[in-house]
Amino acid sequence: MITPSPTAPLPRLSSTVAVVTGGSRGIGLAIAAAFVERGARVVITGREQRHLDEAAGRFSVGTVLAVRADVGKPEDVKNLFAETKKAFGRLDFLFNNAGFGAPAIPMEELTLQQWQSVVDTILTGSFLCTQEAIKIMKSQTPKGGRMKAGVPQASGEVRPEAVFDVEHCGSAIRYMASLPLDTNVLFMNIKATKMPFEGRG
Repeated sequence: MITPSPTAPLPRLSSTVAVVTGGSRGIGLAIAAAFVERGARVVITGREQRHLDEAAGRFSVGTVLAVRADVGKPEDVKNLFAETKKAFGRLDFLFNNAGFGAPAIPMEELTLQQWQSVVDTILTGSFLCTQEAIKIMKSQTPKGGRMKAGVPQASGEVRPEAVFDVEHCGSAIRYMASLPLDTNVLFMNIKATKMPFEGRG
């Protein structure tokens, strides 16, 4: 049974609701457990109900909701986020983790169906889930994010831009430094939630 740690040094996330795709095993399950450990409520999803049931059974009742879904199918994704909103009323975090690789065969032997199944899950699935997550996030209060004084844009007009507290950069570095020597963070991007693309865009 995975339960929140009473001596956890990191901030509590008791008001946070997260959706983790591919959340029944591996990285997805570890992410879900990390959220639950800090007090968050988590929705995990995957294509196999038995794996979802097994994963959900590791957590305290009421902390994790398991919803079966193929994220490459629009109807499944809509149901996933409808169930999330119905159960918890809001959404604060989406971790697009669902995916798998093509068979380890020569490129010329890979069928279109095999290729398409990978693309549908990893790319289309991330797109569909992000769309539905944004719909919920835009409709709720609070929406999150911070804005400060306007700055000049490429068009010449002055508009506010999204910012975040620089303390979070320090938190990210502290986290990376706290990992054991057999673990490495190759990439980590931190930016204001509403900053377009990777710059001013």
